[in-house]
Amino acid sequence: MDNLLPSVALNGVRIDGPAPADAILAAHTIAPFDDCGGHINLGVGYYYHAVNSRSKEVSAAVADHAPIIGIAMDGHILHGQLDADGVESSDLDA
Repeated sequence: MDNLLPSVALNGVRIDGPAPADAILAAHTIAPFDDCGGHINLGVGYYYHAVNSRSKEVSAAVADHAPIIGIAMDGHILHGQLDADGVESSDLDA
């Protein structure tokens, strides 16, 4: 994962970034996602690659802010993609 630390969803499940599609296709190891956007990797266990409508959310303390979906390993809070009005924020960092 290019030196990125994993994050943790509010239910304790690890959240990883996008799968390395080139490596997966070359090794013929495609694992289907379940309804929660996750799957099992025998070396890591169960984890998510995506957040969807089944993901646990907690309302943010700031009005109209996107709900909280997890915590990054550096302590930063992870918010959902859409705010309370269903609009994607335009001031997110990379």
